[in-house]
Amino acid sequence: MKKIVFLLLVFIYQLSYSQQSKNFESRISYNQIAKSKTDGAGCLAAGYYFPEELFTPSCQGRNEQIHTAVMYGSYSNVNVTAGVEYTFIIYSENTTTKTSYITISDEEGTTVYASGYDTIKWTATKDEVVRYYVHADDQCGTNNDLVKKYIRCGDIPAEPAYGCNQDYQGPFWAACSVSGDTGYLTADDFFVPKDSEAFKLKSLKFLLLPLAENDDFEKFSIEVRKDNNNSPGDVIASYENLVPTEVTRHSEDFVIYPTFWASLTIPDSGLEIPVNKDENTRYWLTLQVWSKTGQNIFITNFQRIQGWATNPTFQSLDNKESWITTTWEEDPGLEGNWSFISDCSKLGVDDIETESISLYPNPVHHTLNVSSKKQIKEISILSLTGQTLLSSIQPKSHQMDVSALASGIYLVNIKLENGILQTFKIIKK
Repeated sequence: MKKIVFLLLVFIYQLSYSQQSKNFESRISYNQIAKSKTDGAGCLAAGYYFPEELFTPSCQGRNEQIHTAVMYGSYSNVNVTAGVEYTFIIYSENTTTKTSYITISDEEGTTVYASGYDTIKWTATKDEVVRYYVHADDQCGTNNDLVKKYIRCGDIPAEPAYGCNQDYQGPFWAACSVSGDTGYLTADDFFVPKDSEAFKLKSLKFLLLPLAENDDFEKFSIEVRKDNNNSPGDVIASYENLVPTEVTRHSEDFVIYPTFWASLTIPDSGLEIPVNKDENTRYWLTLQVWSKTGQNIFITNFQRIQGWATNPTFQSLDNKESWITTTWEEDPGLEGNWSFISDCSKLGVDDIETESISLYPNPVHHTLNVSSKKQIKEISILSLTGQTLLSSIQPKSHQMDVSALASGIYLVNIKLENGILQTFKIIKK
């Protein structure tokens, strides 16, 4: 599966970690440890200690990566706490080594506490530093393959509540660019709950990281999209040139950069989205932000939990031409730090009429009429594959001549002056 290039911040290698971007081999500390195997289970043979830093897990219930490129025949030092259960996990994408052998020992590397293949659990009996070894097999095998080394402890975080108001928040794990200046944007899914009387999206809030280190938000563009096989699908509404109604500094920085909550209000009192009474319905919301100073802007992300109903964050690096996600076999992917407020009560007649757009006749033979109480900016006719066949910019009349189209089913995009985009299906006779 494709991997995304922005884990742990696209720009980190240029900035705070620039002094650490040397060759893998140059950072290895060879300790000249004797290659020996214990009489019991476990391998205490190691050629080097890597990475050099002592790792202290935060124990927030998520897989914490000690390093993404560790060689077999190495160990890491890990701080552990008495009474805490730890899960040690090794992942390898190499074809030559199918499994990895883990050994946990005391700090001196003389006593084996636990061992096993790929994933093992062990509970610390005292506060201490332990060694976390990885080998190719239980015979202390080594080779040049690289593996990813993780550790997990603590209670698994509660899954977000997919109700009328939804809040997706977790500890910083990575950041994805949403810079409109570079054509980057992200998409996160949400649910319209089946038990709602109605659903009207009212306001949004995003936790952002501007490289300018201040309130550097010129304008926002968001889209609400249908779901397409658990990925972003067709646009049902879009809003451009939005400005935040409120920006507040978040209490936590990401690496050395301040983060900000930016709040947006959906125009025209909100967007009504249909409710499916049989099941919660997945939709997607995209985010793109332009900077006042032309610098990059990121949305902060946390690591989601395997098995959650919400899908991982998707990102487009080519301005919506294609979408990629962060997941691979062992990684549950990312979730953006964001939230929204909606109105799930039954809408009044006046509210429904205000948002209504109707097309007639349908089926249509020659002329398609569009009725709307809001000014129409553009009408487009598309094929079912998304190809634009007819388009009228700022039509003087709310009509389209469709007589040239072959018989069949088509999509009609109606874009209003306020930026709302709604999609309909018509039948051409």
